[in-house]
Amino acid sequence: MTDDNFLFYPASVEVNAGMIGISRSSWVSLNPHDFTDEESFKQKALEIMKENRFDILPIDEGNNFIVKEYFQKLDHWQDIARQKIYHKDTVTAQTHILDVLEKMVINKRNFVFLIHQNKVSGLISKVHFNSRSVKVYIYSLLSEFETRLARLIRKTIDQKVILEFLENCTNLEDENCRRLKEAKIRYLADREKDYENNITEYMYLSDFLKIAKTYELYKYLNYDSKKQFEKLNSLNDLRNRIMHPERALISPEHPLEKLWERLDKLQEVLFQIRQLKF
Repeated sequence: MTDDNFLFYPASVEVNAGMIGISRSSWVSLNPHDFTDEESFKQKALEIMKENRFDILPIDEGNNFIVKEYFQKLDHWQDIARQKIYHKDTVTAQTHILDVLEKMVINKRNFVFLIHQNKVSGLISKVHFNSRSVKVYIYSLLSEFETRLARLIRKTIDQKVILEFLENCTNLEDENCRRLKEAKIRYLADREKDYENNITEYMYLSDFLKIAKTYELYKYLNYDSKKQFEKLNSLNDLRNRIMHPERALISPEHPLEKLWERLDKLQEVLFQIRQLKF
């Protein structure tokens, strides 16, 4: 690959399943050989799962054995069931994190086992999508989208028109309007100091989305209507969650399905905006 070709690849951090899951050497598991009977084995498993609120608990007989089974919670830890591991329960450690997320959402799963060198070597549960690696990856996509959308605005709308747009936002009780007014004030103040920045450098993703909707730039991106384009507003909420490192991506209010829905929108709009010649 030449250096010139490399420059055209999207700048993003790639994350695979093995980077966010927990390895076999680190997971909490139970060895059936440590128990004299099945009932005491199961009771200990239930105790561990209740205490730690685990959805599953691997059954691991040690390094010389293959992991083939696990316990799964039933009825909010009122009971557990011993299950076998099948191919459908697994992904390879090299699987891209978006493909893992898609599989878990489509199959309504809270976990998958990781396969490395043809053996179960770890697992991913829904909470692992709160990891720093996932957030860094998503941020790289959002950052690329925000940068490309700002470029689209600069290439298609005169800066004077954008300044007029900011000036027409007169409802100062609205937080967005106040922020746009402040952006214009900072821009003009910097111009007085001979800083020739573009007005877009003082704005945020939510502002770019609003401008793109107002001036119908969504047509460049294969969206048929403002209503369809407005669905991208949820990406701003995703951005805000990413920008707070301690805020969980996955929670009861923000399940895996919501994250996948937003990332699917982000992937689509990135695909469209990357096709543009500017």
